[in-house]
Amino acid sequence: MARNGFFSKLFRTFTDRSENLKNTELPLKQAGEPEIPTKLVVIETDLVQSSHARTEVADVAEVAEVAEVAEVAEVAELAEVKVIDATLASPAEYDLSLLPENFDPEVYLKLNPDLGTSIDPIAHYLNHGHKESWRIITLPEEASASPVEYDLSLLPENFDPEVYLKLNPDLDASIDPIAHYLTHGHKESWRIITMPEEASASPVEYDLSLLPENFDPELYLNLNPDLCSSIDPIAHYLNYGHQESWRIVTLPEIRYSKTRAFDSTRDTVMVVSHEASRSGAPILALNLVERLSSRYNVVALLLGDGALLGAFEEAAVATMASSRLKNNVPYAHPAIKHLCSKFEFKFALVNSMECRVVLEPLARHFVPAIPLIHEFASAYPNSSAVFSDARLWSSDQVFSADVTWESAKDSCPALKSLTAHIIPQGRCVLPAQLIVEKDTKRESEYLRGRMRPAADTERKFVVLGAGYVNFRKGADLFIQCAIKTMLTPGGDRFRFVWIGKGYNPDVEDGYSVYLADQIKRSGLQERFVMLDETSAIETAYEEADLLFISSRLDPLPNVAIDAFDARLPVLCFDKATGISDFLSSCGLRDSCIADYLDVDSAVQKIFALANSSDLYEQAVNNSHEASKVYFDMDKYVAELELVGLDASRRAEQEERDVETILESDLTDASAQDVRLHVRSWASGITSQPLHDDFKPDLYVEEHGLEIPGCNPLADYIRMGCPRGSWNTSA
Repeated sequence: MARNGFFSKLFRTFTDRSENLKNTELPLKQAGEPEIPTKLVVIETDLVQSSHARTEVADVAEVAEVAEVAEVAEVAELAEVKVIDATLASPAEYDLSLLPENFDPEVYLKLNPDLGTSIDPIAHYLNHGHKESWRIITLPEEASASPVEYDLSLLPENFDPEVYLKLNPDLDASIDPIAHYLTHGHKESWRIITMPEEASASPVEYDLSLLPENFDPELYLNLNPDLCSSIDPIAHYLNYGHQESWRIVTLPEIRYSKTRAFDSTRDTVMVVSHEASRSGAPILALNLVERLSSRYNVVALLLGDGALLGAFEEAAVATMASSRLKNNVPYAHPAIKHLCSKFEFKFALVNSMECRVVLEPLARHFVPAIPLIHEFASAYPNSSAVFSDARLWSSDQVFSADVTWESAKDSCPALKSLTAHIIPQGRCVLPAQLIVEKDTKRESEYLRGRMRPAADTERKFVVLGAGYVNFRKGADLFIQCAIKTMLTPGGDRFRFVWIGKGYNPDVEDGYSVYLADQIKRSGLQERFVMLDETSAIETAYEEADLLFISSRLDPLPNVAIDAFDARLPVLCFDKATGISDFLSSCGLRDSCIADYLDVDSAVQKIFALANSSDLYEQAVNNSHEASKVYFDMDKYVAELELVGLDASRRAEQEERDVETILESDLTDASAQDVRLHVRSWASGITSQPLHDDFKPDLYVEEHGLEIPGCNPLADYIRMGCPRGSWNTSA
């Protein structure tokens, strides 16, 4: 008996014999007939048939009898049968004559995916579907149907039924592809009906000049997940992809230096920067490349472009740059694999947490990665996961200040029992080619005119602020401090000047608008100047009397380090920047460190420095002399090099440990899982045992390791798997 036929017969029989049902009775009135109590039995299709309560049929034998089915087993074989209270309401709501005899509830839901899976297919059809001619109510007849139903002339000669289903994933695999095409597909021009021709097709079909020389078909499919794996990637690119600029078609190019040759007698290291803009972190990365290039082949990996790109390409033996790498883990893995196939890296310096996307790929290739962390962990959403994951894949970590390391431990409890290097960065310099004397001279004249206008009748005490205009840099606190200073007796002798990008009140509706309003309403216009970034920042240091770092979070801003070198005193908030650590170390806490984000405290310090030449000179002399040692770039690079070389030795041991474990028969874990296990143990983050009968902590404590720092399981294997209390079965 066909499933639909069984349903129809069962439905009709129970309607006719409704008086025999004993459960709650609700009226179901046939047109022109007296009301009779009715209870319906329907086939359960694993879907919610109604919002009414449902109870399972107590006596399946009764169902068999009513449905005139010979065997109870036949009922169970055909479907799960359940009683549904008044599933179908009155004929005013459902006209059962509208239900086609070949209606298939399961097909109706599957081949009309916009309906979801929780509705009653019969109720939906009677309410809506019968009005929607495009609804599929049953599997299409075979393509051999009569020409009245299917116009076979519509079927293309190259139509491939298998391809039609595979490359049109919205189609259910159980439908007849030919019937679907003849019914619907021929009207849908976007349908793929055959595999694209090979790229060797005639130029009329494919313009091969559109195909990039380094096009990677496998990469194209892997990194464009909306593409089906069975399509021809070359044909797709030539047909569509070349018009879609967001498609990833190849790995970033490795550009080899035209001025600096690779030296096979030297080791090779990598320096990673999140971009090549003319800003703090990229400038530091460039200085690292330039210093390390005297002893190593340096490869620069840039996750973004910018004005410093040319300088990186000149300083490094090779450069890979692509903004698509930033935060793109699937792309970072093959890019790092490509670099590792070309170079054998001793270690990698990963400058800032913004480059953390490369940490795991580097570790997977046993390249020891040392992130240089300048950021406050508290500034990151989900900072615990971000910083623990970074630690997991890092061979070592370097923080630029105690305050940033403490922030990391506060945000990520997993770090509390671990150690890190605290190494303040050195003073950076811009490459000579970025300093254009003519432009600098013009900029200098402009700055002097704005910072110290000729109309001034007396010399002002100029307080300088610098950096990108945003909330983190505390531009609003700087303005608030200016207001308080102006309102204090003697405040008319001060001028406040901020230099930096990001102040655009005329074109944005965010932070800048409120700053402009703050300046206007406070009446600061005459004694407050907001200037764009400049190539003549040294002139700003010369003209200023004090640099005020008003940042809420700012590890070691380069402007402060430059100011110390220029003999300009620096004021900052306590606990908001690593500069406070330095100022404390040279005896300037009382004069140059204001209470945390306390504007009143900052104003008091400003007046004290302006009113006391002795206090001012002490701040200048102490900070200038101490900064030469504290922010020594040669010392900084030398310390990073030692960290990198030590990490390199440990990475080599990790690789040997992974090989040892994989070659043993103690575990059937994959190479990836073994690598994760060894890295986890080495990092101290989320270490999970690979072997159930082995306790690594107890093994280290009671047996010890032949090679200090190696993986306990690998050592255990090399020692011949000695039995002891570290075995759970012992």
